Amino acid sequence: GPLRTHLAAVAISLYNGCTYCAYGHAFALELIYLRDRGRLFPVDARTLASWQDLSPRELAQRLRRLLHDAGLQAETMWVDRTLAIAAGATRPVDGDEARIAHLVGMLGRMNRIAVEAGVEPDQAQNPINKNTGLKKRYAELRAAAT
Repeated sequence: GPLRTHLAAVAISLYNGCTYCAYGHAFALELIYLRDRGRLFPVDARTLASWQDLSPRELAQRLRRLLHDAGLQAETMWVDRTLAIAAGATRPVDGDEARIAHLVGMLGRMNRIAVEAGVEPDQAQNPINKNTGLKKRYAELRAAAT
């Protein structure tokens, strides 16, 4: 679904050092999480996108802690597999992992283009970005949380 897809895209983009894609997918993840769970994701997209310079080990550890804090413990398995496939440490073993491998390749190309072009983060990379009511609620909740 969209939450898992954006989570994989965030992990891949962070692994590849692409702030633009990491931010766009993290913001989409935040909005989907808010829509579906009625509360803020524990870490905002800007903070999450800043994790691009972490070692692969530290990135995996932070993402696992974040998913635990978000109540998404089952997703840790997918983040681990996504990062392993992105690193070339493993190959897909089933259809779900083949889709992850496809995302790794597709996002790898997008990440390289965005990094080379120096594109700055801007919006959520999902149609949910057009939901002005949800974005307004998100902004209010984030402002109240600071």
